[in-house]
Amino acid sequence: MKKCLMSLFSCLLLFSLFSATVGATAVNTQYLEEIQSIQDNLIKNLEQADVDNTKEANQAINSFFQNNPVNESLITDYFVNTNQKTVLPETEADSDMDLKSYLRTNIENGNFKEHIISDNVKITLTDSPFFIVETVTDDEQVIDSALLSSDMAKLAASQATPTKTYTLDVKSILGNTIFSISVQGYFTYNGTAVNPHLVDAWYNKGTLSIWQVDDWEEGVTYEMTGKVRIFGKGKFHFGLEIAGYGLTVQDKFYNVFQEGDKSGGVLWDKTVN
Repeated sequence: MKKCLMSLFSCLLLFSLFSATVGATAVNTQYLEEIQSIQDNLIKNLEQADVDNTKEANQAINSFFQNNPVNESLITDYFVNTNQKTVLPETEADSDMDLKSYLRTNIENGNFKEHIISDNVKITLTDSPFFIVETVTDDEQVIDSALLSSDMAKLAASQATPTKTYTLDVKSILGNTIFSISVQGYFTYNGTAVNPHLVDAWYNKGTLSIWQVDDWEEGVTYEMTGKVRIFGKGKFHFGLEIAGYGLTVQDKFYNVFQEGDKSGGVLWDKTVN
């Protein structure tokens, strides 16, 4: 397991980004319009940059904010003037939530915007100074040594999905990565069954005033549907102060996973509770 320390402003916000009750409401127009303008320009830049994996997306995002720096006071002003205590509007630090439902509802209501930049890059702009980046990267193909030594090696190799890494990042309009979780692996299948193969799973930490990870786990699960998953998950206790303004300390359980089926189909997703 890799635990990389990333840029010092980084990790709380995805976590608090997902501590919520459904239904964000409108915030002060002055700050929202400025935030939306920055986000819209970022999306235009990414679409022109032709990004298609984690590295390319991060490079393009970093380049955009280096060329278009944002004053930190915008984030401070946003939280002070909107009286928000968590990253997403109208959320509670200690509430359970269905992340997928929360995002979908706010996208449908026009509060958040989802942008498919390419087959492997998706950006969700939130009604706040923070946004979600989901990326998939093709890796060098890996096949288990036990599989290679079996009589079914050739068949299994020909029916293995490509090895890929799914990464979930939360970033701020300052250009900082707040937090990320990644899971890497592949699946073997034959039309009637599917097997999961986890290569690695890890999380990247940014700068937090409070930070603790408990019960980190990476592994595989067999679902009742016949599908299988490879995952990385853990309970994160975190808090952050921005320019003297403290965001709520939270405890949340985050899980990122890849899910495969017997026909070779693969999806990437996340849960928070």
